[in-house]
Amino acid sequence: MRQQLFQPDVLDNVEHNAEDHIEQLFFKANNLSPLNQCLYTDVKSYLVDNILTKVDRMSMAVSLETRVPFLDPDLVELAFKLPDRFKVSENQTKTLLKKVASKYIPKKAIYRPKEGFSIPMKHWLNTEFSSVVDELLDTSKIRADGVFQASTIERLKTEHRKGVANHSHILWSIVVFQDWKVRRLEGQI
Repeated sequence: MRQQLFQPDVLDNVEHNAEDHIEQLFFKANNLSPLNQCLYTDVKSYLVDNILTKVDRMSMAVSLETRVPFLDPDLVELAFKLPDRFKVSENQTKTLLKKVASKYIPKKAIYRPKEGFSIPMKHWLNTEFSSVVDELLDTSKIRADGVFQASTIERLKTEHRKGVANHSHILWSIVVFQDWKVRRLEGQI
């Protein structure tokens, strides 16, 4: 997708692939089991760079002090020492934690499908934000900028709007970039 999305001269100026730091973390943990390698990579990337940042910002926005007791260093160290079968068993994750919790919490609250807190961006790009998408991802503007390949962006927009594919993550990222560029680089605040 990167090859299709960016103009060739933009790609030539990219010094590192976006996924390089993930691979480095994964290989840094090569002395661990494959499961622990993945967990280590998640803890050092997705957790700190995404989840904890969101929790901190959202809780502070409403003056709420949050805690992450399962990230106590001693508990994390213990978790990495546990055999993999206590973490994942068949199609179940957090095996040991759920078994212990089921003694104190109703099982229906523990053994249920995971629910995220995502926003309906897929829908909003076609409704509430449709005009923003049209304005910021206008084909002539995209061509003039010389960063993205206009034909790819147009294809992604069309597929998304027709329901052929969900390109909300890519489209929203480009909308945010384009808005930032207009506001900060072009000085139209």
